Amino acid sequence: MSITAVRAFLLVLASHTVFVVDAGQPWANARGAASLQVSADLLSPGQPRLIQGLPAFATRCFPTSVPSSVQKVRVVASVVSLAGFPVLCAGWEPTRPQANSSETGYETLDEVFDNALDKDTIFVCVRTFSSQGCDSVLTVFATPHLHFDKEYIPFAHLELNYPSIWQLRDSAAPARMGFTTQADFLEDLRLVAFPLSGHFEVEFYRVDSSSSLNASSCIGHGIKVERSNSELVLVDLLQVHADLNRLEQKFCIMIVGSGTVYISVARLYPGPFLAPAVPHAGLLSGAACDGARILVKDGVDVTVTAVAADASELTLSAMLTTDTLQASILNRWRGKVPPGGSGAALLISSKDVMAAGDSRSEESIYVRICRNSNISTAEATEFWITAETDTGVMTLKDGVAIHSSVPPAAFSAGSWKETWREFRVLIPDGPLQPTEVTLSASSIGKVHLVADTHRHPDPASYSWATAGATSNEVLRFTTQSQLAGHGVGLIACRLPCFLYLAATATVRAVLDSQGTKQLLEGDDFEQVLPSNRSQVFAYSVRRSSTAVLVSVSKLSGSTSFVMSSSPDFPDGWTTGPAEAVILLEPGANVFRRAAEAVAGRGVPPVLYIRVQNAGMQSSRFIISARSQAHAKWLLNGATTQGAVKALRYDRFRFFVSDGEVRHSMEITIEVILHSGSVALFAACDPNRCPNGSCFFVQGQPMHAEKFLSDLWAAQSELQVAGIPDFQEVSEGFFMSDSA
Repeated sequence: MSITAVRAFLLVLASHTVFVVDAGQPWANARGAASLQVSADLLSPGQPRLIQGLPAFATRCFPTSVPSSVQKVRVVASVVSLAGFPVLCAGWEPTRPQANSSETGYETLDEVFDNALDKDTIFVCVRTFSSQGCDSVLTVFATPHLHFDKEYIPFAHLELNYPSIWQLRDSAAPARMGFTTQADFLEDLRLVAFPLSGHFEVEFYRVDSSSSLNASSCIGHGIKVERSNSELVLVDLLQVHADLNRLEQKFCIMIVGSGTVYISVARLYPGPFLAPAVPHAGLLSGAACDGARILVKDGVDVTVTAVAADASELTLSAMLTTDTLQASILNRWRGKVPPGGSGAALLISSKDVMAAGDSRSEESIYVRICRNSNISTAEATEFWITAETDTGVMTLKDGVAIHSSVPPAAFSAGSWKETWREFRVLIPDGPLQPTEVTLSASSIGKVHLVADTHRHPDPASYSWATAGATSNEVLRFTTQSQLAGHGVGLIACRLPCFLYLAATATVRAVLDSQGTKQLLEGDDFEQVLPSNRSQVFAYSVRRSSTAVLVSVSKLSGSTSFVMSSSPDFPDGWTTGPAEAVILLEPGANVFRRAAEAVAGRGVPPVLYIRVQNAGMQSSRFIISARSQAHAKWLLNGATTQGAVKALRYDRFRFFVSDGEVRHSMEITIEVILHSGSVALFAACDPNRCPNGSCFFVQGQPMHAEKFLSDLWAAQSELQVAGIPDFQEVSEGFFMSDSA
């Protein structure tokens, strides 16, 4: 099916349901009428409106009715972009929204207006400052202020395949929100819901097809559908199979919590649209692939990045048609594995897309996400996919790393220009206000990291910056003036506010707030822990047949940690304390109890780690969890902890760039032992080590050893083997490499 046919189908679908496409009319009372348009149709509460072709700097306003004789009106609105970046405002007259620096792919609004003149219509206006223009989906509620209390539950309709993003609050409504959607006969769907900030509970109901979709049909009625797969902390994923006994399927979703929530219900094929600079979650089951769609505008390149929760190698491809059998070479593009990273990255050039398309100013691109064909696994894994332009700003969630692919520096106008990726993290106030905030960035190359409480067009203008001399850079901040100084910056903005940062690497923001934080496969997680405090982490075991290795590297202060199969850490379900490394075999009691707790539920076992700081001063540490089958990346000059059982292997990887590989160079690999003795192997092909053609560095017991070699390959694999002593114990070591 051609892309023209697909679009025609989407427009027919919109008219079949409630999805309205709006172009707007010039507003006669506005100066520069061509740049401010007003829709002739009233917005219905909770019904999405598709805004297409909004030019750069133009404004489009939408009237919505309010109850008469109401003194105060609350307007809650959400606009989610498909291309470009929208700005939102509301008022009694059509108004052009002011420019802001977010460029995050969405904006939410929650304001109270005095209705002294007893008006019955209020306007919600969308504007874009993106040179490419903007296509977006707008949803609005306008209701008496007093109705937004704990008893009132607003319900929004979800159009299939289009994401929706909303802000919910504890102290003011809505703290509860409902969503409704429907699908045709024999359509399989997938629900994706996760917090961009805060925490939420999600419930999903199948509603009787004879019921109308409203609030009463979704409260205490219908059939609750249990989650079949979930990443406990990060995302709720639910795959809903079609009911053969229903000609029409109706569903409702209830969300309770506080913060900003992302929600999408989409057909499994061709998949949902991605909002720019906003991550979306999907599921890969065995050898099956998944799909998504992005809107590419003329003149704007898009970088698509995907990373799996179990660190699987992925493949990305994009095409102008959803029919893979008919896709020609001209309208298909393939991604690559990022140098030294996991997942996959794909740069979609708008010039190539427009040349392969039908000369329109925008094209809808189908993106296909698969596991590497060389990897065979039957275990399902979640993945994250993000589409971003060079000007997009991605929102960081506390403790969750965002993987971003950064192209190499390009020579332009007589100098080398680096590509920066921009991020922001919300610093909350009230009981959630953190004392310390840690920003970290890591890459296989040298990392640059800058930050400020305001966004700047030039990275050199940011107030705080790292030296950019290593593969892992860290900036530390505090909200308390007495703790600032000595390398700790003061967040001086009025809370809540955003902390903006730009980097040339994978980025993570960590607040010293309470709550369980998620550890992803092989990722290093750096945090500051105040005195007499503990922090709990959760790690989903993706490879239950191999040992799990958890390490904590102390950078300052004193810490110890334990592992458990329960978040309550009861006796008998918890290991003894350790200071550096715990190697947990599949037969260990804690490991077995974690597997038994999820038996038959189709979800991976979860291990919990509690790091304790019993000292009188703050401690700073790096924690990492991984399967021993996972080959961990070694960053240039950075130290990584490991452990290995006698006659077993632990695996590591390091990367040499294309520029470096053209010349003979020296790589130094150093192993420093905690105890025991090990043998070290290295190879350019992981499948040839240790039994095939690999470098046998040394096989004698050692206490410290350095390996130097001339390499001509872009990627090398290391194997560390445990040598048996009188007792078969786990042997811990430090490992680092430098070029």
